[in-house]
Amino acid sequence: NLCTNGDFSGGTTTGWSGTSCTLSVVSGAMRLLSTTSGAGARVADFPIAGLTIGVKYRVMASKIGAGGASAANATSGINIRNAANSSTLASTSGVTGTGGGFIITEFTATETSCYLRARWDGDASADTTSYTDFDNFEFRALPATGAFPKRAATFDEFFAFTATSTTARSYV
Repeated sequence: NLCTNGDFSGGTTTGWSGTSCTLSVVSGAMRLLSTTSGAGARVADFPIAGLTIGVKYRVMASKIGAGGASAANATSGINIRNAANSSTLASTSGVTGTGGGFIITEFTATETSCYLRARWDGDASADTTSYTDFDNFEFRALPATGAFPKRAATFDEFFAFTATSTTARSYV
């Protein structure tokens, strides 16, 4: 896993930097707490090094939940940003509201480093109490032989992979 602090098991957000939010660990997950009111993104960036140009990578995370006055209207997702953190290479969003969900995206490396970005977008109006919690970030190279997984993983298989795997698995 190239995201070396993706499970926050050490109780810190070391390596992550926040924009328009403060970062903390609450119940083992990273919390992005809004520090600004109004519409816009609250983001946490993590630098990723050691990519191989031309290799396809899969990035996964869990949105644990959200709260605060504006949480019901917020949309959470992840972005892959270039090495200068100035443009988006891949993104996914769509986990809306206060509930949790899985966020997955894939991209092919064009540089040897990039940024992993967790984000939530919404209109916090006059509210700085809204937050979103993320956990279980995975950033792994896919096998060169083809798609992974070959069939949809079950809920238990997905978590077994993200919790314990150090290499990609193929499911037949």
